[in-house]
Parts: sequence; C-alpha cells; structure tokens
Amino acid sequence: MSSWSDRFRFALLVAAVLAAFAAGLGIARRPAPDHAAAVAGEAGAARRLISVVGEGRAVARPDTAELVLGVERQAPTAQEAIDQNARVMDAVVEVLVGEGIPRDKIQTARFDLSAVYNYERQTRTGPELVGYRVSNTVRVVTDRVDQVGRLIDVATGAGANTVHGLRFTVRDGLAVQKAALDLAVQNARERADAAAAAAGVEITGILSVVEEGVAGPIYQGERMTVREAVPAGASPTPVLGGELEVVVRVRVEFSLD
Repeated sequence: MSSWSDRFRFALLVAAVLAAFAAGLGIARRPAPDHAAAVAGEAGAARRLISVVGEGRAVARPDTAELVLGVERQAPTAQEAIDQNARVMDAVVEVLVGEGIPRDKIQTARFDLSAVYNYERQTRTGPELVGYRVSNTVRVVTDRVDQVGRLIDVATGAGANTVHGLRFTVRDGLAVQKAALDLAVQNARERADAAAAAAGVEITGILSVVEEGVAGPIYQGERMTVREAVPAGASPTPVLGGELEVVVRVRVEFSLD
C-alpha cells in the first residue's frame, strides 16, 4: 500500500469482512473472558480449529498514467548547459500543455548538474574536464491513458531525450483491493468447508483473519533513453494500458465443533 492511511483503511476492510462472515455464521459478540479464565480453558482442552489460506484476484482497467520525461544537455560550461537545458525543457512543457495537460499536473521530479571528465586524458590535477551535463526531469500525470504514446512523441519531438518510466494506476485502488479481499475470504471458506467435510467435522465460527499479502494495482514500466527527436511522419509510439490485477492473500482460522 502506498501510505499509512491506505493501510489503516484496508485494515478496517479486513475487520469488516471478518464481521460480515461472523454474522453470517450466527456468532454473537460476547464479553471477553478474563485472562485467568482464558488460560484455564486452554489448559483444559486444545482448541479445535482449521487454518487455511485464501486468495482473491480482482482486475481493473487503469485510469491514470504517470510519465517521467527528461532533458539531458551537455556544454563546455555549467551556465551554458543550464541555459540550453532550460530552453528545451520549456519547449517540452509547452507542447504538453498544448496537448491538454494542465500545468499543475506537470511537476519537476529531479534536477542534476554534474561535471564531465575524460579519464583517458590526465592533467596535473587529474582527469581532463570536458564540460558539464544537466539533467532535468518532469513528472506528468494524466487520465488520458490512451494518449500516453502521443505524449511521448510530442515531448521527444520538442527535445526530451529520456523517458524514465511509465506507471499505470487506478485512482480508487482501495475498491479493487476490497473486491479481491472479499474473494480471498470466500476462497478460504470454500477450502475450509472442503477440508472439514473430508474430516467429518463442522465449522462453527471464525477465530481470526490475517492479511498475508496485497499486490497491485500498479504497473511500472522500464526506463528508456531517446537519442533523437521523433521524425515527422514516424509511426506513433504504441503504449497499451491493458489491465491491472490485484491479488490478496489471507490466512483464516475457523473453529470446529
């Protein structure tokens, strides 16, 4: 999960699912026994239970894309490198805005200035200094998932020469995770019912539900480097959002008669 608040909300979902299944089994809430009574009960007889792992999978189409575009330029002096990079990045931002991306959805992600040395040619003070390199990247967020390929093309056409990754997500990821959680608990109950039937016993309630893992819904692309601008008339860059899958695993302990 991406944040503490998401983890807390998801923990509440687990508790809600547990309560729903407990209600379905007709389990009434009782005051918790005192510690001494609990210890005595466990000492008197071992708990009869069955523990199973359930898995649920939910699929969603991405509705948000995050693209990190960059401009790298090298020049003999630091100021020249900065100026050249700024002119190109300004052009990249303008074409993105022209494509309908709001300016508040374009954010500087990183800015680097570094010296470039020729280590094959040594001077009295060390490797020969040949210039300075500036790298400036911006993070672009859009809900036009089907237009990501075009955004890459227009940005590279304006001078961007790095694409540092592509990330597809679902805005309401918690809803997809809840759907997967419901399926995971149902799957655990089905497995427990099958095992109990084979053993000739009956399930009487739920003792615990523990989340063992949540994966998704995020697709992370790889870093690409564009060496030159896309020529006019070139084929558009194919970028397919596809589907995102969320997988939830839970361990459920059921009490037996």
